[in-house]
Amino acid sequence: MDNQVSLNQKPKIFEKDAHIAVIGAGIAGGCLVRALMRRSINVTLIDSAQAPGSGASGNPVALLAPKLPRTQSPIGRLMTSAYLHAVQFYDALEGEGACVWSGPRGAFAMARNPDESERQQRASAAFNLPKDVIRLVDQAEATALSGVEVPKGGLWFERAGALCPPAITAALTSDVTYSQGNAAKFQEVKDGINIIDGDGASLGDFDGVVVAAGVGIMDLMPDQVWPLRANRGQLAYLPTLNPSPRVPVTYGGYISPLVDLGDGQQGHVLGATYARRDEMPDAEWAAIRAADNTDMIENLQAHLPVLSPDVPMGGRTSLRATIRDYIPLAGKVADNLYVLGGLGSRGFLTAPILAELIAGQMTGGPLPLDDDIINALDPARFRK
Repeated sequence: MDNQVSLNQKPKIFEKDAHIAVIGAGIAGGCLVRALMRRSINVTLIDSAQAPGSGASGNPVALLAPKLPRTQSPIGRLMTSAYLHAVQFYDALEGEGACVWSGPRGAFAMARNPDESERQQRASAAFNLPKDVIRLVDQAEATALSGVEVPKGGLWFERAGALCPPAITAALTSDVTYSQGNAAKFQEVKDGINIIDGDGASLGDFDGVVVAAGVGIMDLMPDQVWPLRANRGQLAYLPTLNPSPRVPVTYGGYISPLVDLGDGQQGHVLGATYARRDEMPDAEWAAIRAADNTDMIENLQAHLPVLSPDVPMGGRTSLRATIRDYIPLAGKVADNLYVLGGLGSRGFLTAPILAELIAGQMTGGPLPLDDDIINALDPARFRK
């Protein structure tokens, strides 16, 4: 049956040299490639784009700094574990020679109102992380750390920073077999899955498949009951600011330090808008909207009045797959079929540890998260 794979009672364990297809070549797919190949699994990466990292993972900058809740809820512990793992993951990738960090390390999350200040204080106390990981700072220290005058204090993440998404995705996928194709459906074959494209041609038989296709999950697996939706995000590229933040600053929106925008340009990335994909016509969602730029600039000036940006010199739009309960999908759908999705704007934060989780589940190895968090991530949770 198309897109239906039988679920056996005993979980299937993939041995070394098994052939796994990863569908989706963004940060989730790249991390899966790395995690599976480290376990001597043969991987083919499938995506409709000409090269990896062409969707939301192709933005010129990504921020690595978690937003922690007031208590040690499963999602809060997931974000904490994901952050600590991601810092080590990206530092190791940089040690291999990849261009990972853009600008100095550190990120400042400003408490823009009393409610956010209270949340940050309670989160700091609840998670009780070392001060060199996360700490509360007042307005004066925040100004010194961020390089621009900020009106309020907040949380300082010393090991966080601005990431270089294109370079990271390229490094993660440099050694994998890449197949450009538009995966459309699955068919069961003996001991595996045949992937079929939109024209009915086979993209190959595989022992197993992991779908990490972002918003494409909804089209590729329409029989599932996951409350996923596509959200449109727009970024604006600003000319060099004076003063200029030395690290990312978040305030509901965010402003990056001076980064490479590609094509020899440098500037600051201002973000980001969120809109339901179905709230605008097909002809408009990919276009840069002047009204969105205006809203982002007004938000920036409301929270960081010291900054006076010029007219944006460009920007980018992309779609992010979000899910109703904000907890990603990560785990087994059926014996030969897994999914990693619903990461929203947290892909570079959560993908490294969630890829390790899925690779561990597939190969019978150790798992990096507690059982209650793994259960919270289970794609089957919406069937209950």
